[in-house]
Amino acid sequence: MNFLTPFIQGAIASGGKYKGESTGLAEDYDRTRGHAPKPEDLAREMAHVLLNKIVFYKVLERHYKLERLELLYREGL
Repeated sequence: MNFLTPFIQGAIASGGKYKGESTGLAEDYDRTRGHAPKPEDLAREMAHVLLNKIVFYKVLERHYKLERLELLYREGL
């Protein structure tokens, strides 16, 4: 999970590609949980959620005829 955190943190940082979307997420997080997370904490939680979704999908993929997941990232690309 720690290998994903820097990529996510870069995307949600103040100059990142998803800065606007992450601002809304941070505000929602603050409203529902009572505190605003630091960017690195939010990135770590987002990485954790993403990996959980992938693992869950892979489990379902074995038991049902689901489309196989394709690589979205390879080192060097």
